[in-house]
Amino acid sequence: MITIALLRILGFIATTLPEAVLRWLCNRVGDLFATLPNARRTVVYANLHHAFPEKPPPWHRMMARESFRRLIEMSVFVVASPWFSRERFQRIISIPQETRDCIESMREGNRGGVALMPHFTLSETLIAFPALYPDLPPFGAIFRPLTNRSLNRWLLATRERFGAILFSRKAGFRDALELIRQGGWVVVLFDQNAGKRGALIPFMGRAASATDLPGIMAQKFSTPAVMAYARRTGFWRAELHLAPLPCLPEKGAVTIASNAWLEDLLRSSEDACADWLWAHRRWKNQVVHFKRLRLEQKTNLIAESLAYRQAKTLPR
Repeated sequence: MITIALLRILGFIATTLPEAVLRWLCNRVGDLFATLPNARRTVVYANLHHAFPEKPPPWHRMMARESFRRLIEMSVFVVASPWFSRERFQRIISIPQETRDCIESMREGNRGGVALMPHFTLSETLIAFPALYPDLPPFGAIFRPLTNRSLNRWLLATRERFGAILFSRKAGFRDALELIRQGGWVVVLFDQNAGKRGALIPFMGRAASATDLPGIMAQKFSTPAVMAYARRTGFWRAELHLAPLPCLPEKGAVTIASNAWLEDLLRSSEDACADWLWAHRRWKNQVVHFKRLRLEQKTNLIAESLAYRQAKTLPR
């Protein structure tokens, strides 16, 4: 209860501060994390160095600093957003016409589907999608439940208040499938390390473990898969985008195409690159000391990924 009360107080303070002041504070705290030695700083610099070895050290420092600034912005937004009204969400989030067209085509087909979402700064804004688009088909997301039950119940209540449904990744898989069967859409955050149970793929030049859950769900119902992402347009400002994923609704195809889509975006846009969560240990599963140089995984999609890229060998 104390934790919840503290988060509510901090969130309320964040919503009442002038936005310019809050932006300045987030930037300064982000600069500290990017400068002072800490575990997250080590992870960010290592990830950027391995993903972009051709970039000079000043570029890595610039990207790390901006990444930390947006990480702090994201953290404060998560705490403050429970205080946001429907009207405030409507002021700070916009839906471009291409997304509206995609939604209308989904409604006309009356088919459920799977949306894959990467960890960008304002991904949390997706919980307000039903408030921004009242005619949205039934909409849910799979999340990782917290160990603190009281805190978990509070987060569920705040995130579901506009109509989104959250499914626990531990016990909600069957309910998520039922939502798709009824014509609804399920969002899956797909770009984290999936551990031993994931599929082995090349990502940003290194072997990584990727979740194949979205592909399994799409294949089960032969439903389309789309990319869903919040493109940051300013401090606590975003556009919600949907883009069809050009692949068959098959487990391996969806896994490969979605990660290739994200890699292309990170390499082609410095703004998107800074917006991604580089502080996450995305390649953790392949750097365990007693498994080094052993590409062991439940599912290995490296050959298929190379074929998708029309490449013959791994980058290095």
